[in-house]
Amino acid sequence: RYCGREAAEVHVLPTLTGLQLKSKVIAELGLDGGFQHYYLKLNRAPFGARSRVAEHDGWCDGCVVELEDVGEGQAKAIGHT
Repeated sequence: RYCGREAAEVHVLPTLTGLQLKSKVIAELGLDGGFQHYYLKLNRAPFGARSRVAEHDGWCDGCVVELEDVGEGQAKAIGHT
């Protein structure tokens, strides 16, 4: 989900890293900007940048991840999505 939009269905392998997942979601939604412009979270917790997404406690088939804009003055995600 992104900014209240209807959830988009994105198929990914559980072996992707957090950064790879974030890149795929941004591309699938056709958004402008790069990694530094968004946070990607599942159950309000970010993914590890270089960890497999399946290592996230909330990861399961059909899970819904949230993509959020990085607001003015908010810290860039370092080491996580």
